[in-house]
Amino acid sequence: MIGSLLSKLRTAAQIIFALSVLLSAQAQGVTATASGTYTWNSTTSVIAWNFTSSTFTCDGPNLGSDTSTGVTITATTMTWSNDSPRTWTRLGGTAGDIVGTWTATGSTTGNSFTLVFDANGTASVVGNIVLCSAGNGSGSNGVKAEAHHWSGRYYVQLQYSDAYGTATSVTVTGHGITGSVALTHNTHGSWGSGTPESIISFGSTYPAGLPFSYTFSVTDATGTWTAPSTVSCFQQQFVTNISPAGNVYGTPTFNWTGISDPSAIYGVQVNDGNGNWLWANYYISGSSIAYNGPALTSGMTYSYVVSLQGSSACNYQTSGGSSSSVAGSFTYVASGGDTSPPTVPTGVNATAASPTQINLSWTASTDNIGVTGYKVYRNGVLAGSPAGTGYSDTGLAASTAYSYTVAACDAAGNCSAQSGAVNAQTPAPIAPIAPATPLPPPPATQTVFTVPVGQMPTAAVSVSPSGTFGNATLVVTLDLSRVLAGGAFAGLGQFAAGYSIYVAALVPGGVLGLPSATWFVLPATHSWALLSIPIAAYMEGLAQNATNSVTISIVQGMDISQLTGTELYVGYGTSSEEMLAAGRYRGFYKAQ
Repeated sequence: MIGSLLSKLRTAAQIIFALSVLLSAQAQGVTATASGTYTWNSTTSVIAWNFTSSTFTCDGPNLGSDTSTGVTITATTMTWSNDSPRTWTRLGGTAGDIVGTWTATGSTTGNSFTLVFDANGTASVVGNIVLCSAGNGSGSNGVKAEAHHWSGRYYVQLQYSDAYGTATSVTVTGHGITGSVALTHNTHGSWGSGTPESIISFGSTYPAGLPFSYTFSVTDATGTWTAPSTVSCFQQQFVTNISPAGNVYGTPTFNWTGISDPSAIYGVQVNDGNGNWLWANYYISGSSIAYNGPALTSGMTYSYVVSLQGSSACNYQTSGGSSSSVAGSFTYVASGGDTSPPTVPTGVNATAASPTQINLSWTASTDNIGVTGYKVYRNGVLAGSPAGTGYSDTGLAASTAYSYTVAACDAAGNCSAQSGAVNAQTPAPIAPIAPATPLPPPPATQTVFTVPVGQMPTAAVSVSPSGTFGNATLVVTLDLSRVLAGGAFAGLGQFAAGYSIYVAALVPGGVLGLPSATWFVLPATHSWALLSIPIAAYMEGLAQNATNSVTISIVQGMDISQLTGTELYVGYGTSSEEMLAAGRYRGFYKAQ
């Protein structure tokens, strides 16, 4: 009973405290509100938001989804990595438990906030906005210089967030500006941000001389004050294969092919038929997102932009908000206008790729409007919904038969009948070699390796295996006299100045948990890594006849008992492309 009373008193105190903060906030500034849902993952320290309403024009949540990472929650405080200047506080709670009423005040703006997380998964925010802030990127007090890259064009966009019209003039000096530039107040509540004078162009090649520094001079009722902003880099890569296009029936889903960078962050912005901002999400780690903004008008054509917001080469938090963008458009048609399903997929094929993976492919279906995706069924149960004509079904059991069917769907939600079933069976798992097994000699022939015959002589490569699979030492020697000019096999490839040596390993699917066969490379650092093109060289720029041989330590006292079936290769060439084209490589050992 006492515990229940204390709980009620604490709840009452939190409500009174929240009301007092709210009432004091209403005494100055402009009140903004937002509400939606959230999920809190205490294991990964990530809050995933989805705001369905928001009146914030700055320094608060926009409509749509967002993510807060690096979240730390104590009994009385909360911070997250992409909101580092702000610390949220509450009267009390349990460390790691997000539920409660939190308050915060911006250190540079004076804006105050009340944030409520309910146990039912809903969240609400009330803000008293005194001054707009810059948000993510490099800038403060509402000023921001953003780096942008469109095809054939690099530019910096200048803006000062002034949603409530307190400033009377804004001027900027800095890189690429002669003298100073006076920004114009636009209809979106800021100075600059798309107006002609706010765009500083740098041509079609990557700008030199970074970082670029800018100084904003803002005149308002308090006088004239200055604030800096810096651009440190530009995104150079673009997303590809963006969709949708043409007519879209029902809720649009945006898809694209991202860059090869696991840390990449993407954004999608949708504008209405008049070019006005409608909805956006600038923190997407995947390559697809469904629209969840304001209602769309049937028959209206909407433009959208898919952008690379951050990458390991140009981090969003330190770049000034750099992005590279690709534009598209679609015409929205309300659901119910299209009732015709796509044709049934044909040519369905299923192939086992490893003991835990089966790959499927099929011929594309057709539709009166357009196919937007497919549904893959495993043993009658939905296994995945790919956008294209292929799917990799992973996490399967070894030595098991599976049956698959595929259906095609359009934007209106019409789906075809399922295709005829195809069957595939995963192979037995690859058994590791007993660690105590002695390391065998290299194979007498090269037939186990898929290399051109005769391009590198067998005599040019010698292998010295020793120890056991649990404690293996493997050394390979490349005899340069066999490939150097004047050597016994000179006609099979001259080894001249500028040639490099390459070492690679092909690990079969199912080994080390790999879903399919994967190449690794041994670069100059002598630490094995995933292979990429161009292939990293083990040794570069060997001069003709400078040395007789090169000895390479493949492994030294290593447990390779889990590498059953792994093949090792050595080669040379003026580049990795030339080596592959000329066939200057040979498989020299296989763990079996």
